[in-house]
Amino acid sequence: MKELNDFSLFILAYREDHHLSKNKLALMLDVTKETIKIWEEGEANPRYDTLIKISRVTHTPVTHFFPIDCI
Repeated sequence: MKELNDFSLFILAYREDHHLSKNKLALMLDVTKETIKIWEEGEANPRYDTLIKISRVTHTPVTHFFPIDCI
């Protein structure tokens, strides 16, 4: 099994903590539920413009999604 990255863990935990289905979160972010699945499995990461949406929806600073050495 692929090791999950920090973003994968974040998006999965956020969805579960807020009792959201993949479909509901996808609608909130204007992506497909398949995209949510891919993120949660660590197969891909969102583009920067999508990170902005995620930041707004989750009330999480966008800088949270970048390693400290990238800032």
